[in-house]
Amino acid sequence: MKSVTLLFTALLLIAFQPPVFADRYAGLSYSQSRIGFQDSANVGGIYAKLGQSWSENIQAELRLGGGLENDDGFGELGIESLIGTYFRIGLEADDFYPHLLLGYTQIDLETRFGSTGSDSDISYGLGTDYEFKEDWKINLEYIVYYDKDNVDVKSLSLGFSYDF
Repeated sequence: MKSVTLLFTALLLIAFQPPVFADRYAGLSYSQSRIGFQDSANVGGIYAKLGQSWSENIQAELRLGGGLENDDGFGELGIESLIGTYFRIGLEADDFYPHLLLGYTQIDLETRFGSTGSDSDISYGLGTDYEFKEDWKINLEYIVYYDKDNVDVKSLSLGFSYDF
């Protein structure tokens, strides 16, 4: 139920924007995440994002993703799925767009025993976009998706996006 509410809220945030700021973008990123719990596991993942500019400096974004691989060194721990809504606040500087990210993520973790743990938390991070060609950007971000109850999920990602 939380996922449905989160998805519905994100779609409303993106859909009902003033027409003045109709810039939308979509992208795909590869992430290397560290899952910390007693010990730590490093896992790869991929996520898609859809966003819309509210102003020159504020964007709303929806992300959906999951793990590509599990860490065999720590009981095959991995990310089963991730869904989140975020605000990106930044400042355009030539072809660069450094930004801060603040949002809410629901994350499902999996283990080799087939059990999953699902929880949500406030997420935060920082990153930058670089426009290498008109409407095309490369981005690099560091995000703390989850950090509570002695478990944390931190991610470094590299990806691209297209403005439409």
